[in-house]
Amino acid sequence: MLLQQRNPSLRVSMLHKRRGNPFTEGSRELFDLAGQGRIDVFFLGGAQIDGEANINLVRAEGRRFPGSFGSAFMYSVVKNTILFREEHSPRVLVPKVEFISARGDPAALVTGKALFSWQNDRRRFRLESVHPEHSVEEIRDRMLSALGK
Repeated sequence: MLLQQRNPSLRVSMLHKRRGNPFTEGSRELFDLAGQGRIDVFFLGGAQIDGEANINLVRAEGRRFPGSFGSAFMYSVVKNTILFREEHSPRVLVPKVEFISARGDPAALVTGKALFSWQNDRRRFRLESVHPEHSVEEIRDRMLSALGK
């Protein structure tokens, strides 16, 4: 949205808001555009995210979630998928998701504490920056805890 302020011709769609969602036929249009390679960036969250960039949108810790409706498709066809989750904890960032809803090669992972890039050759995330008011030590401790180390 910041980029759109600099370039008003840039089209930004917010699927979770009626006003910012230009799709009149629901997800069919979204999937069609993605399949044509016409979506540049897609943000995808999950109940759990593991170190291999798998996400879980179905069930975790005995709880059921709405499901993965199209996430596996979007993750695989949109070149710049950014995984996100505000919560940065061992409950969310896990060694292995309980159920794989989708897997892919994300461009990045953004949490409420840090930004990680994806190293495709190593199939791992790399810490790129820490948000203000947080520290590298805090991120390392949380990640080691999530990985069971």
